Amino acid sequence: MGVIQKVAFTEHKRKLNEKARWVDSKNAIAQYTNETPFSLTGLQPPQYFVFEEPWRSQLEIWSKNLNPTWDSISAIKRPHVEVSNWSSATRIDLDTVFDQFENDGAGKFGKYIMGSIVGDIRKGVQTTEEMLTKGTALTGIGELVSGPQGVTLQPPSDGRPYYLVKNSLSSLIKEMEGSRAVNRIFLKIFLGVGVIISGAAIWKVYKKMMADKEARVNQDTLDSIRAERSSTTSRESGKNIPESIQCVVCLGAERE
Repeated sequence: MGVIQKVAFTEHKRKLNEKARWVDSKNAIAQYTNETPFSLTGLQPPQYFVFEEPWRSQLEIWSKNLNPTWDSISAIKRPHVEVSNWSSATRIDLDTVFDQFENDGAGKFGKYIMGSIVGDIRKGVQTTEEMLTKGTALTGIGELVSGPQGVTLQPPSDGRPYYLVKNSLSSLIKEMEGSRAVNRIFLKIFLGVGVIISGAAIWKVYKKMMADKEARVNQDTLDSIRAERSSTTSRESGKNIPESIQCVVCLGAERE
């Protein structure tokens, strides 16, 4: 038995992408969740175990329970913490109790051929069921609130993460520190790649600016030479132009 049940139906397909390659894809068809209020109660401190409630409505179940060490009438006397709004948890560890894939390929050769022509082949449907079973050891990290009905564990009001995990607190901290170290390494790698790309782009822009500047200088020099030569056209019919540089066509200007 469990206090949380999540069932999901996922469709598996093979599609033909824009590059004419077959790729696998998944599509969530439907999913539903069943839940019942539950609490964390300890057998021996500091361990806490899932304990279904409301307690007063479970007398028949308790009387038939084959494991009276937990989820029984005697559990009422043990300290317990009600878990509130578990669906808002940043992470909650559930056990996969059922995972089955139904293949659509068998006996449907015609649909397979049609899917190959259209570019969309349905492979089958995967059904998965996850549960939080009674007696599961959990570590809850959140905000504790005391009220008339007892102590409640809920998401922190300041927006901090809310965890319901099987790991111990020290193991969770080590796992988060490891993930942070990996993220830091990837951040440095991406930062280095970004610096290299930015440097290459700036170098290309600089080279283009220098090439444009050199081209403008050359064009200005050529324009000044042409202007200087064109000023010699004011001379009288080329009388003052040496014959060695005199244009053989117009005889009134220097050779270009």
